[in-house]
Amino acid sequence: PAGQGPIETGAIHWGRPGAAPRPTRKLDEIRASRRRQALASTLLTLIAGAAVAAAALLFLASRPPAQSPTTRAIAATSYAARAGLTYATYILDPRPVEVEASRRGELLAWLQERVGFSRAPDLSGVGLRLLGGRVAPGVAAPAAFLVYERDDGGRVGLYFERAEALAAPAGQRGQGVSVIEWRAGGFAFVLVGALAPEAMQAAAEAAAAAVATTPVEVK
Repeated sequence: PAGQGPIETGAIHWGRPGAAPRPTRKLDEIRASRRRQALASTLLTLIAGAAVAAAALLFLASRPPAQSPTTRAIAATSYAARAGLTYATYILDPRPVEVEASRRGELLAWLQERVGFSRAPDLSGVGLRLLGGRVAPGVAAPAAFLVYERDDGGRVGLYFERAEALAAPAGQRGQGVSVIEWRAGGFAFVLVGALAPEAMQAAAEAAAAAVATTPVEVK
């Protein structure tokens, strides 16, 4: 009846007759809200997928690539570059060798163990005396680096390591440094130094002849 308060029936509150209904959300607003939620969910899924893909690419990029025969063949042609880097690193050092020539037996035994070749060519016939040698990083395996010196202080380095592939011998000259490369007995040899071209050629021929002879037993 008009003029009376609301009727209490359990937990349900009944309004007075004629009272205005509670406001409700329009159907288009509900649909718009659902579209926004769906769009946000899609964007989050795309972002997560992109993050996973990026992580996978970074993992694959960090793994060292498998060396194909072509890659190994290309690496085998870079002995001259590796020899030049070794020369530039050690040749002017006050102590360019790890084992001096006075410990020749120890030097040759060490090179045999680490590099697989136990000869240090005698280049005294072309005016070069052996100072000693060291083991250096190679293209595909440990390399040996022997240092020779002339009476005037000029030095050359003889670099060698096991050859991965048979490549044509190389010779080049740049910035005053000559590089002469050849192959013998499964090894790559590189003579590098800043001597005159004719002196470098003579030293390379002497070294090539020495390594091609029958090896002398190391004592």
